[in-house]
Amino acid sequence: MRQFSGIIRSPFLVLALLMITGLPGKLSAVEFEFKGLVELNLGVVENNKNSTTDNDSFLTGNYGKFSANEGSTFSITQSALSLDIQWQSNFSAKIIGNAYLNGPKDGIGITEAYVKYKGLPNSRGIRLESKAGFIYPKVSMENIATAWSTPYSLSPSTLNSWLGEEVRHLGLELSIAKIGKITNSDFDFQLKTSLFKNNDTSGALLAWHGWTQSSRQTLWHEKISLPNQQIREPGALLAAQANQSDPFIEIDNRFGHHFVASMKWKKNLDISFGSYDNRTRPYLIKLGNYGWHTKFDHIGFKGIIKPGWTVIGQYLSGSTLMQSPARMNVVYNDFTNAFILLSHNRRQHRFTVRYEAFDVDDMDYTLLDDNNETGNAATLAYIYRINRNYFFHSEFSLIDSERPSRVYNNQAVNLTEKQLNIAIRYYF
Repeated sequence: MRQFSGIIRSPFLVLALLMITGLPGKLSAVEFEFKGLVELNLGVVENNKNSTTDNDSFLTGNYGKFSANEGSTFSITQSALSLDIQWQSNFSAKIIGNAYLNGPKDGIGITEAYVKYKGLPNSRGIRLESKAGFIYPKVSMENIATAWSTPYSLSPSTLNSWLGEEVRHLGLELSIAKIGKITNSDFDFQLKTSLFKNNDTSGALLAWHGWTQSSRQTLWHEKISLPNQQIREPGALLAAQANQSDPFIEIDNRFGHHFVASMKWKKNLDISFGSYDNRTRPYLIKLGNYGWHTKFDHIGFKGIIKPGWTVIGQYLSGSTLMQSPARMNVVYNDFTNAFILLSHNRRQHRFTVRYEAFDVDDMDYTLLDDNNETGNAATLAYIYRINRNYFFHSEFSLIDSERPSRVYNNQAVNLTEKQLNIAIRYYF
């Protein structure tokens, strides 16, 4: 286990080892393919203005639910480049970089990097696969396009926005699949298991700024600012906590695990169940970051109602715990999130509507650290395919939430936030 720990310490080391050793084959038999996207966005964010201070973006260390501050902005919301490396064998690799130039927090870096092995199915349709590196857990049924973007809207749901913010890891993923068509069956089945590290603070951002909606993915070792709270001031209970959270730091050298079972029926229905546990020791602290023991179960489905009509639903429920060095509960939250999405694609037009409900239930008794939150969100999106590469997007989102901790910043507990985005996306 110690040897494996050293190998996954960097997402690029795994790729480099395979290239240098030539395990997949001769380096001369390698194909490279570049893909990516660029999004130019004109956006407007407004809230109900019941606050005595600005309610800016969560990226600035505030409680705003969107990645942009209140007001209007014109920006490069996302610029992504994906490099696919394919050997003349069953091995491949992928490195995805993202750049964000949208005001509140610019950044450029890696968002995924992994090596993949995909075996050939045998006569019974059994196929083995594996993946190693800096990867997303297999949860989202919405973010399926290039560079973990979604083809249904500009912004993913709050559920999948949280995954993009602080639920990735360095690890090894193994799966076994049953391919139905080889045995004349309409069903495919897959079991997937993962061992991982570098996800020991997952849950901190969800606890301290709540659910958000954004297409922004946290970059490798990027740090996200936390809202100002008295409990983190000098001399207070959490004075040792840094003002920024590092979502991908390793604190206790323990492995987490993730299990997923999925079933597909023809191309009409996809169902997935999973359980995630980072197994972090929540009483340790490293470089100003506490360990958070976060675990959750998830279920999702994607179905084709009839040609051109797609429905997606996901539900996630879990808990997160952070303790003092004396192992007394400091932050202990339950959380849930669910959404339903309906999308209609006809020729060059796509219409999407999505409704969401979310909450965080504060189960501890720590003063000056109220993490309770309830809310719902609705999104309407329209996409026009100009040609194979260019897409015109328009999107309106409304998030209504109640969060008592806003009073710490002299803001309204109940807040209704609205965002209108008009964008051009270019896929290459």
